[in-house]
Amino acid sequence: MGQLDFSKVDDLFDKPTAEKFIQRRKERGLLITVEDGEQRIDLGDHQAVIQRLTWKEIQPCGHVGVDRRCESRIAGLQDKLQDHMKTAEKIWSTEIEGACAEKAVSKFRGLEWDETVGKFQRGGDVGNWTQVRHTLDNQGSLKYRSWTCENKPYVCVTGELGWYLLHGWIWGFKAKQRPVSWPTNNPAWVVFQKDLEPMDTLPPEPEFEVGKKVSDELLCRIMNWSPEYLAEEKRWDH
Repeated sequence: MGQLDFSKVDDLFDKPTAEKFIQRRKERGLLITVEDGEQRIDLGDHQAVIQRLTWKEIQPCGHVGVDRRCESRIAGLQDKLQDHMKTAEKIWSTEIEGACAEKAVSKFRGLEWDETVGKFQRGGDVGNWTQVRHTLDNQGSLKYRSWTCENKPYVCVTGELGWYLLHGWIWGFKAKQRPVSWPTNNPAWVVFQKDLEPMDTLPPEPEFEVGKKVSDELLCRIMNWSPEYLAEEKRWDH
């Protein structure tokens, strides 16, 4: 009888840190290095870009994350974390790691991250319109909510403590074509990692600030699309 391989069972029942998650796949020969030295991990149904942050890069992210949490409380904004996330550690780490995820995407983009605290009225979490959605679960999904602009690209990032995986991206209007399924107290359209577009195809940054909302007309101008093409892309049965 051959020796049993418990590694995949570990992936199902264990929630390793991003560093361990990546290391396990390296040990299985699933690490890919592209021409410019960028490293990726083969996850079976897609490739995720590995983006490392140094502790020096993480430090300002920590300040931004804490400031964001405090500003939200000062403004009296409702905490939409699920009950199991409402611990002291999770409350702080969620904001800090979210800021780190933005920094990771900015490094991938080759852009400076501006360390913005009050970002709600801005064009993008990164650059002029790129939105970042982070989860601590390395196998987690991108969640898109109705109050955000549908005409911007959204990037799914997982990981923590300096190790991040950029799984892919999707237009907001494409995310809205999926079932609304999670969570019940803050409903979202859920996009699985395998259904995201590769990071290599992430749309270029506009050369000007687009603001909180992007109209169909402005999106067509940025992407050089015809109104007919966009209308076809937004069809719910597309």
